[in-house]
Parts: sequence; C-alpha cells; structure tokens
Amino acid sequence: MTTDPSAAPEPSRSSGPTAAASNGATRRGPEGVALSIIIPAYNEEAVIGETVRRLVAHFRAAPHSFEILAVDNNSKDATAAVLTDLAATFPECRWIASPPRPGYGVAVRAGLDAYRGEAAVIVMADGSETPEDVAALYRLIENGADCGFGTRFRGEDRTAGYPKTKLRLNRLGNRLISTLIGYDYDDFTNGFKAYRRWVIDAMRPLRGEEFELTVEMAMKAVASGASIEVAANSWRERDAGGSKFKVARQSMRYLAVMPPILRASDSAFMAFVRFALVGATSSAVYLAVLSAMVELAGASATLGAVVAYLVGTVVSYVGSAKFAFQRSMTRRNLARFLAVVGASFALNTLIAYTLERAGVHYLLIGAAVILCVSAFNFLSHRFWTFRGAPAE
Repeated sequence: MTTDPSAAPEPSRSSGPTAAASNGATRRGPEGVALSIIIPAYNEEAVIGETVRRLVAHFRAAPHSFEILAVDNNSKDATAAVLTDLAATFPECRWIASPPRPGYGVAVRAGLDAYRGEAAVIVMADGSETPEDVAALYRLIENGADCGFGTRFRGEDRTAGYPKTKLRLNRLGNRLISTLIGYDYDDFTNGFKAYRRWVIDAMRPLRGEEFELTVEMAMKAVASGASIEVAANSWRERDAGGSKFKVARQSMRYLAVMPPILRASDSAFMAFVRFALVGATSSAVYLAVLSAMVELAGASATLGAVVAYLVGTVVSYVGSAKFAFQRSMTRRNLARFLAVVGASFALNTLIAYTLERAGVHYLLIGAAVILCVSAFNFLSHRFWTFRGAPAE
C-alpha cells in the first residue's frame, strides 16, 4: 500500500494542447501507464470490491495499460481491509489513504497527486458508472481529445433512481454554470470525466474538498482551452451503502468555488458582467472628480466635466483592458478604444436627436441611449478593440 502522496512520480513535463495533440493517444504516464482509474472511497466496504473486479475484468482485455487507484477517505468501516485484499489479488490495483479529513474532493485530490497514467478518469466506488462507460470516455482521449466529459442527460434518459427534486435542481444548476462559463455542456456536476495529464496540471491548485471539486475541475478544464468531447453515460442509484451528497449544503459549496474561476472566464456573459462593473466604476469616478473640481477647487462645471470625462475615460480603458476583457494595454488597443468612444458619442447624439424629433420623452430617450450605447460599446470592445488571445 502507498500511503504517502508525496512519493508519487514527477508529472509529465509536456503540457498544453499542442503537446497533447502531437504526442497523441499512444503516450504513457511517468511509469508507462496509459490510463489511471481513480476511485475515491468512504465507507464503501459493501460495494467497492465488485466495482474493482468489474473494472479489472473489462480493462484486462483492453489494448492499453491501466491502473486502478483507490483512495480511502478515512473510512470507519472495513474499506481499507477490502482494498488491501484487492491490491493483493489484482496487480493493477493499488490504494492510498487520503489526508486525515473527510471529503470526496480531498480523496480525489490525493489520487491526482499519486496517479501514474497519462490520463485519469474519476469513477464512483458504488459502481454508478459501468466499465463500458469508462472505456467509452477514455476512447475520446485516445481519439485525440484532451478531456472526455460524461453526461447523464444527453439523448434518452440514462438515469435510474434519480430523485425528482434533486434532478430539477441539477438541471437548473448546470444550465447556470454553462451560461456563466460560456460552454454548452449539461452535466458539470457529474464527477465522471477523463483528463489528460497536462490538463490536470493546468487546473492546479485545486481547492474543492467535497463534491464541488467536480465543478471546479470541469470549469478549469474549459478555461484551460483544452479540447473536450462528450459521451453519454448511464447512472443508477447505489445498491448498497449511503449517499454522501447533501443537496442544500453542496449547492452552497458549488457557489463558493465558482467566483475565482469566473473572474478569469472569457465567456461573453462574464465579460459583459465585468464590463458593466467597469462602466459603473468609471461613472462613479466621473461624478467624484466633477464634484471635487466644482466644490473643492472652485472650477466651472464645464471645466470640471472635461477633466472628469478624461479621468473617467482612463479608468474605463484600464478597467476594460485589464479586468473586463483581460487583454494587454497596447497602443493599438488604446487607439481602437478611443475610436469606439468617439463612435459611441456620435451614436448617442444621433439617437437623442432622432427620438427628440419624434417627440419621445427625455427619460425614455436617456434609457434608449444607455441601452444602445452600452451594447455598442460592449460588442465593439469585445470583437474589435480587445480582439485576440487573453493577456498572459
């Protein structure tokens, strides 16, 4: 038995989509293993033996090398004894103990510190996923993808025994995550996913200690630029043992792990949210400078407005470049930014003049100007001013 994750082999040095694609599916991990199947386990003595035996029987017929790495997460039953027997029976199976605190994420992270494969797939100890589904997910990696994502909700209903209330919350939560991260995928909360080694390395540091780790890993994989393929997988309620998933508590943990990832997300939704925050900040700065110029410096309102506009424009440019769109502040970007500012001023004047001539109330004119100019500025900056790869 291996009990010290720090004794795990050094990770592969090749990284990034280019390296993964050029090396192809024939690459092996640090110890010649193609696939690591990681199984976190907490009080799973009743089910993990059957799960491991079915996986070994299936993958021994596969043309690639594999290992099964079980991680005992401080079980209070005989899980460790069962794993010891399995490791003695099957050379492909080994197990480690996770750090002395509970949590699915704690166990998975310990496995990710000790796995030997070029790719890793995370499987539940209760046999929720079939060996055939595990193989199908790994085939996506073999065929060139950087990640294979399982989904329980694509095509026909492939779930069995999923509680209805939990299912509705699952669908709502996954749609929200998909919108926020800007990636069309319907099962971020599904832990059943396969990753190439470089993608796992790109995710670090991982922080989730419970089931929120599944969302953290999936969102970080999307943010890394890895190529992702999706395969449907079956799911069934466990036959023995108890579920470790508590809906209300886990939902809060999902929300807690998402903000750091979303801050760096290049999705249109999050870029717009950040752009709106920059707009609100620059407007507040404008009003503060105008008030200071008039009230404290005794300047005219016109001079104060000019100075405030210049300061607000600087704040808007820096905030848009570094925060909203996360791009470099180059001369080209500055020139384009100022061009958009000029064009938005002209658009503002045109809309106001046209609607005033049509007899529209001035408050409605103001609302129309805000909506149209904000949309124009956002789209112009996203797809023209700051077009290109994010700043390193």
